[in-house]
Amino acid sequence: MKSTVAQLDPLADPVIEVANLDFYYGSSQALFNLNMVFPRRQVTALIGPSGCGKSTFLRCINRMNDLVDGARMQGSIGIDSTEINSADLDVIELRRRVGMVFQQKITLPVVLVSGDSGKLSGLTSCSEK
Repeated sequence: MKSTVAQLDPLADPVIEVANLDFYYGSSQALFNLNMVFPRRQVTALIGPSGCGKSTFLRCINRMNDLVDGARMQGSIGIDSTEINSADLDVIELRRRVGMVFQQKITLPVVLVSGDSGKLSGLTSCSEK
């Protein structure tokens, strides 16, 4: 059975590479000089206490922090050898490929349809059920 280079060394073909990543909310620095390599086809867990930057880092990977006023990132994040902070990168496509699970529940609106009449009975939220 033949072995590929990636099978011998899982870091030879990483899916995500992070280099010299710093992140700021305004003048407050949240992430400091992160350097990481995420192997392809392996599970990686980010574990740490509340407020240590896990969610901030994940938001950097799918560029959700672009939506936060005053937030800025320095450094490099590559996914499949593509720099995600490139000006010509399609951010919507990136977010399709890089999902995020939020740590707090989010209530989504729901439309209820009456089973016997097929009429809309109004909008409600999942938490009101």
